[in-house]
Amino acid sequence: MASFHFRIKSDKKSNGERVSASVHVDYISRQGKYKNEGAEEISESNFISFGDKNFLGAETFPLYLTDDFGKIISTPKGLEVNGKYSPTTLLIALELAKNFSENQPLKIHGSKKFREKILQVTTKNNLESENFSLQKNLVKKTVEQILENLEEKKKKISAASHFEYINREKAFAKRGDCIFNAHQLPKWANDNPKKFFQAADKYEGKNRRRYVEIEFSLPNELNSVEDYKKIIDRFLEKHLKNHYYAYAIHEKPGAFSDERHPHCHIMFSERLIDEVEKISERSPENFFKYPARKKRDGSEPTFEEKFLRGALRDRKWCDRTKNKNYISEMRADFAKIQNDILAEKGFSVRVDHRSLKAQKEDAERRGDKFFAKLFDRVPEKYLRMSVPIDEKNPRVEQLKKYREQCFQQAELLYSADLVLQKTEEENLKKSAQFSLMTSKKMCELENFQSEDVEEIKNLKSKILSLSQEVNSWKRSFISAEQAEIQAKFEYMTKDEKKLWNKIHDLKSQKNNLQKFLDKLPTPEKYTGKIDKDISDIKKEVAEKISSLDDELKILQPSFEKLQEKFSSPALKKNIQIATHTILQQNFVVREQLKSATEKLNFTTEILQDKIFKPKKLENIFSLKEVYDMFRRQYFGLKKESEKILAQKYNLSAKKISFERARKMAENIFVGGAWKKYREDFRKFEKQKNSMQPLQKKYVEKKLEFEKLRLEKLCSAPESQQKILEITTGILRK
Repeated sequence: MASFHFRIKSDKKSNGERVSASVHVDYISRQGKYKNEGAEEISESNFISFGDKNFLGAETFPLYLTDDFGKIISTPKGLEVNGKYSPTTLLIALELAKNFSENQPLKIHGSKKFREKILQVTTKNNLESENFSLQKNLVKKTVEQILENLEEKKKKISAASHFEYINREKAFAKRGDCIFNAHQLPKWANDNPKKFFQAADKYEGKNRRRYVEIEFSLPNELNSVEDYKKIIDRFLEKHLKNHYYAYAIHEKPGAFSDERHPHCHIMFSERLIDEVEKISERSPENFFKYPARKKRDGSEPTFEEKFLRGALRDRKWCDRTKNKNYISEMRADFAKIQNDILAEKGFSVRVDHRSLKAQKEDAERRGDKFFAKLFDRVPEKYLRMSVPIDEKNPRVEQLKKYREQCFQQAELLYSADLVLQKTEEENLKKSAQFSLMTSKKMCELENFQSEDVEEIKNLKSKILSLSQEVNSWKRSFISAEQAEIQAKFEYMTKDEKKLWNKIHDLKSQKNNLQKFLDKLPTPEKYTGKIDKDISDIKKEVAEKISSLDDELKILQPSFEKLQEKFSSPALKKNIQIATHTILQQNFVVREQLKSATEKLNFTTEILQDKIFKPKKLENIFSLKEVYDMFRRQYFGLKKESEKILAQKYNLSAKKISFERARKMAENIFVGGAWKKYREDFRKFEKQKNSMQPLQKKYVEKKLEFEKLRLEKLCSAPESQQKILEITTGILRK
């Protein structure tokens, strides 16, 4: 479940001290003394130069942009290479530089690590290696594509500035972790939030609030300012349309992880943009004055009187009861807005503004045991900004440990839920398949005598229709593998999806060709032309398989990077939840399949009665014939029953409980040490009565030490994940 964070803050600190509105707006906008707050260190020193002039002049222009393999940007001084650049990215940069240099010598500038990497990819050994020959084709195609794109975009170089702004590069790096800000202000503020809030500091009454701040998280599934703005704009339109405000979007790594943490700060005045303000804006001094009230005779003040006095405060921000109810309403609205945008973008995860207790109860009502257990935990205690994020801080250490435990519990719950869903799905499909086979056999019976021929014909037609329905619902099941791939696709870029599909398409082609090759007869069985034809086919297929292997090797580094991306704890958790959510769609399919199977069984039984119903019961069979018939049926059924009971016993003997699977996994993890310990313990139990006291004490201590060593080894955090994977593998088998 995606995280939900929504807080309302006033202009007072916890000690009662007032916060200056103009200083705080500088802080959220990252202006003035806060301009470098949260700024990322962006290296501008790693670049390749090729003469005095860049072919694009003084403009900067992005040439190659990826999150995982680095960036290549054309600058006035040359080609800058930054980010997590890969060897392939460096080869692309060098190839581009050769194209732009016009035979001028290239110069490498930057850190020692950058120069060493350049030297490493250009050494003779690397250039002659098998890996380089595979990369060469990819580098060539990429450079050709970049040059082709440049021809189209040379007239639109200004678009690069917008890209740099969104990514906080170069000139925009001074904004720190503030990636966007906007406002709704009166004309006299001249589009400057600081000027508006300076007026609030100056003209608001001594004990009146200068501003209210709303702070909320934004879904890190989204990765563009445009998507963040959609959420914020819908929220502002509903709740702060009639207020003056300024907001800023920040994006920085989380305090306890490297995961992106986009969030928004909105500062606004409690005073309303009333009908007077909409017609004619008040001066700064008048806007923050005490509002005009009703006269003693009960009449309303005139327009001029209202204009010369302050704007009304919205009472829902001042009245405690109204404020409490309204905050609850805002939280629910904000969750709905986020979920609407997530749905529009094709994500399965959702945020929930409710407490863990309420979410647990709701999951129990729906019969969703996975979410019910997932929400059955103690809520985290919020760490205020005043708490230093230090590894040695006991509160920080405790919170990190608690999160690790929650993550491990979620892993176990997800694995168990996956096994349960697979088992239930397989059982239901087997039951449906058995019903289909039985009904098919009944419909195929032709040699029988019955008076109800027309009715039997109608029943057969109905069975055919129900069989089609059962097959349709069977095909509608989403398998666990399909659900996991669908969940991963939600977090892939277009290029990553293409890479994923390309890899799996190549593997599928290779497997099919390999199967075809394995089934081909050996040429020795034939002579002449057939022998030659089989040899030629084998050669062509082998060459195609080799070609596919080469393509897979080229794409493998990129695919490994993609797999590494999905191994991050936060993304892994989101994918597990998305997978479970997608699999929940099977609930309707499951119920419909059960219903259709029951109808099919019922109709088949009616048909069976019609087909095998005798015309007359008297004088058809003799007593001996009836006895022989029942005797054969009895022994036949007895034999079948014994066979089924034996199968049941064998299956139950093979069934492994989660606890047993866990112990087996721990034994595998420590290389059989647990098994050896148990054997030694049993041996000791048999022999301890015949041992000398000192010898007995030594063996007891030795066994105790071995047990503690193994328990410590298995309980280590880095061991838990491996043991969990082995346990899941055992349960799946």
